[in-house]
Amino acid sequence: MTGNGKAGCDAGCVQDRQITAAIETAMRERASLPDWEVQVQTEGGIVYLHGLVDTIVQKDAIEAIARETPGVVGVENAINLRASSR
Repeated sequence: MTGNGKAGCDAGCVQDRQITAAIETAMRERASLPDWEVQVQTEGGIVYLHGLVDTIVQKDAIEAIARETPGVVGVENAINLRASSR
């Protein structure tokens, strides 16, 4: 989901959508994240990450991308490792 999912959108919502889009673009551009299944949601500058990856390195890389994105004030990383990766 992009932004905060609300029908009405103020300046904060627009910024949240921009943050989400920037993170998703950066994840697609990373060769080390070929099969990411991660959802990104941003609310009030706080990024929520959910989904599955193969390695802890990928999980940490996605969190780093989120933290380095301009406008982010916090990151909640709820990404899990795929069962076959544990």
